[in-house]
Amino acid sequence: MMRLVLLLFLALLGGADRVKAQEKVEVRGITSMIKLDEVIFGHLTELNGKFKMRALVHRTCPLSGVKRT
Repeated sequence: MMRLVLLLFLALLGGADRVKAQEKVEVRGITSMIKLDEVIFGHLTELNGKFKMRALVHRTCPLSGVKRT
């Protein structure tokens, strides 16, 4: 029982580092534009209207990049 409690405690501590791991990034010269954004309907009636399909176009310029800040 004590091992289980210790294992859960270590798992919770390990998850705290993931919040810190999300860093801000600077994006330069990369643009995206939405070409299609529609709600999906099909033969599964319980899923109709719950999901969207999105098509994007990404455009990169010369000397573009992504950098951590």
